[in-house]
Amino acid sequence: MLRITAIPNTSAAKNYYKSADYYVENQELTSHWHGKGAALLGLEGAVAKEDFERLCDNLHPQSGLQLTAKHLENRRVGYDLTFSVSKSISILYALGQDDRLPNEFRGAVADTMAEIEREMSTRVRRKGADFDRKTGNLVWADFTHHTSRPINGTPDPQLHIHAVVFNATYDQEEKQWKAGQFGGIKADAPYFQAIFRTRLANRLQALGYEIRKTKDDFEITGVPERTIKEFSRRTTLIEKTADLLGIKKPETKAKLGATTREPKKEGQTWNSLVRGWEDRVTLRERHAIHETVVNSHRETPLPELANAAALDWAMRHSFERSSVVSERELVTTALKHGLGSVSPEGIYKELGSRKDLIRREVDGRTMVTTKGVLGEERKILEFAQKGRGRFRPLASPDSFPQRGVLSSKTEHATTPPFGQSEKLRAGTTQQEAKHSAELALRSTSYSTAPTVRVDASAAEPDLVTLTLAEQPKKVDLSPSQLAAVRHAWYSRDPLILIRGAAGTGKTTMTKALLQGVDVPWVILAPSAEASRGVLRREGFENAETLAKFLLDDETQQKARNGLIVLDEASLAGAHDMARLIQVADSIHARILLLGDRRQHKSVARGDVLTLLEDRAGLPVAEVSEIRRQGGEYREAVKLASQGRVSDAFEKLDRLGWVKQGGDIAGDYVAAIKDGKSVLVVSPTHAEGDQVTAAIRARLKLEGRLKGEEKEFQRLEPMHLTEAERSDPGSLQPGLVAQFHRNAGEHKAGSRHTLATPSDLSGTPAGSYQLFTVDRLSLAQGDSVRITANGKDLSGKHRLNNGATYSVDGFTDAGNIRLNNGWVISKDFGHIAPGYVVTSHASQGRTVDVALLAMGNQSVRAMGSEQFYVSTSRARQKTQIYCDDKEAVRDAIQRDDQRMLASELVRAPRKGIKEKLKKRVAFLRDLGSRVMDGVRSRGMEKRRDLTHELG
Repeated sequence: MLRITAIPNTSAAKNYYKSADYYVENQELTSHWHGKGAALLGLEGAVAKEDFERLCDNLHPQSGLQLTAKHLENRRVGYDLTFSVSKSISILYALGQDDRLPNEFRGAVADTMAEIEREMSTRVRRKGADFDRKTGNLVWADFTHHTSRPINGTPDPQLHIHAVVFNATYDQEEKQWKAGQFGGIKADAPYFQAIFRTRLANRLQALGYEIRKTKDDFEITGVPERTIKEFSRRTTLIEKTADLLGIKKPETKAKLGATTREPKKEGQTWNSLVRGWEDRVTLRERHAIHETVVNSHRETPLPELANAAALDWAMRHSFERSSVVSERELVTTALKHGLGSVSPEGIYKELGSRKDLIRREVDGRTMVTTKGVLGEERKILEFAQKGRGRFRPLASPDSFPQRGVLSSKTEHATTPPFGQSEKLRAGTTQQEAKHSAELALRSTSYSTAPTVRVDASAAEPDLVTLTLAEQPKKVDLSPSQLAAVRHAWYSRDPLILIRGAAGTGKTTMTKALLQGVDVPWVILAPSAEASRGVLRREGFENAETLAKFLLDDETQQKARNGLIVLDEASLAGAHDMARLIQVADSIHARILLLGDRRQHKSVARGDVLTLLEDRAGLPVAEVSEIRRQGGEYREAVKLASQGRVSDAFEKLDRLGWVKQGGDIAGDYVAAIKDGKSVLVVSPTHAEGDQVTAAIRARLKLEGRLKGEEKEFQRLEPMHLTEAERSDPGSLQPGLVAQFHRNAGEHKAGSRHTLATPSDLSGTPAGSYQLFTVDRLSLAQGDSVRITANGKDLSGKHRLNNGATYSVDGFTDAGNIRLNNGWVISKDFGHIAPGYVVTSHASQGRTVDVALLAMGNQSVRAMGSEQFYVSTSRARQKTQIYCDDKEAVRDAIQRDDQRMLASELVRAPRKGIKEKLKKRVAFLRDLGSRVMDGVRSRGMEKRRDLTHELG
């Protein structure tokens, strides 16, 4: 393990020269100077106290003069890079008395520090310059310790090294010592940790030890598990504290070490500690430890290197969710996966031989993508560009509803036979057949004028079905809604883009748009709740998921020679979009994408809207007038939609809606008492779980949760990539595999609880998802959220992933009865408390009041997309609950900047990129406005600006 922490002041730095936290009587804790910078200062060998303390005071160790050019009063002295070994290594050193292990440990640390040293840089600020220059030298001292902090007064064996790196590096160009730039090194900590673990594992295997990978590290084979657990009391304590606090992230858990420490206990000898440790293991365990050391001295073949296989796996894993990754991220993944059978040099050599990889340096970092990912993006762009201007407009002027049609009644008018259908053999096009039918209808006096819907037959493509439908009611559109409808109607392109900010009435606009088109259409959304839930509730009765459409030929044929509408398009990945384009091409359909690139993007790789808007050169209509909110709240959401999240936060704060502290549970209960719909949003599941507990406790006090609680199995998705699911290391006993397609003896929909990692050997990883098993307590009145698509106990009702229901009670058989009368099987498993959702799950939802839990533990998960989506959900009010306003303000300014493969291969020179983006955006917007004006003038001659809507 490698942890990098800042040394904040001189006093803290000087403590490292003392026995630090782990004084052991009569054990000499020697330290040594390292680094090219130390050699430049004349420092070598053992660290002398005077030299060390002079550097802590930013003084030259020889002359005593100020070392770096600038000396700020509160300067950062340096950084502590703490390297730790896994527990089995410490046990073999302490109880197995293998004195070779500390030397190999120090060697792995030295090798890793040499790589870090090569990355060292300093800032250049002369003559108006502002950039970083590589210096390649460090000054650092190592402090080796052999025990952990005590638990109940006694430490456990734990080899670790504090590499104290001083904040000084020599700039050869300027001929002076300057402060170092450590930001890049801290950002690359996972990479350097992987380098360290790989080098240590290889050194230990060269000694003769066998290793086995664990979830986050490796252990030496032969050391009993019980022994490892016995001497991991600090880790156990931290894990228990983390569970109590709902903390799951490894980096946050690491910080708990400082808050769970006991005071150091001095005066214990090494021999007395060893005797105490030996008393804590059994005779059989002690024998196993010594046998492991003895066996390591026997000559054994080293494992065969598998650099190519490790890199293959890393590429499958990395490019499933990213179009472009840094080379170091890819190498880190390969080293972690192939630990024990790879080397850093081997992975880099393999990288250099790959012809399918594309590399380019961006802002000082080497970024990579694959030809396959680039080809996928190019297919999307080709579809958008190759048919530009070659299609007929989606709407014919003669088919537009005319002004006054709803009032065209006569005294003896009759009611039209709504729903009546007739199949016609289409000797002409569907559009012409519909036009002829509508002309005939105008000669008949009806009390309510009908319209004609045309459907194509998938089984009999030469037939069309004409159905009489009720004429929609009039609805006024905003200027931008009207412009967007016209943009789609008059488009002659195969792919049409409409950008709709949150709360702008995109649904109303879409209804108006589809009511006027002259071709068959289908409407889709990436998620079940967005399609079968939200869209169907909004009146799109046949709305379907993108996944269903891509797999179901019957659904696809409904859009033949027509239009495919994809709502919430920002949530669709590039792979699915490429498949959608392939289907559209095969059925001669066009695609209309509705979405907002400033909202959340897909989990899968790709940022499709950005790709099309920036690279395809397509005109984009934007629906911009926000209708969901009013007053200053609307202004705040507008700022967030423009990317001005700091200004939006400030406006919400001035409204009194940003609270440091606050009673979010009490405000939730008060809102539901007032009959308001409420949505609680948290950036992380950990904070969401804490808020859920607080809300449920308050609901119990209010008597809103009734009766005895029942406990149910809860399946929590692990969200592993396909590569991870194919790794036996991920297939731990107790996990549940649920199949979404047939695979051998496993049928779609079935589940299998793993007994051994080999249970799914040979089973395609793409056929199932993995879940951990937890328990969930529910009472009458609880809110429950569905976490995977399924059906109720009767099999008649669909349960959509993301849908929320209220628990009405429980059946005699122990099943869950919902407030709508549906019953969920007690074994369904895909359920969670419905009070709090992440911002990803909230996208597309609308409520009266939104309450945002944004405490310090969720700061790392905050960003501009998360803030924008969360604050735009409510009609009336959004309240933010935080620990530190400034921390939240800083965190929400981070963007989910995903680089596209197309962007990587065409990356312009630094400084030009943003100018080009702004120029292209300006020209595209100008072009759209001009065309809208032209179309508008032509349109005025044919129809009123009021649109008919169903």
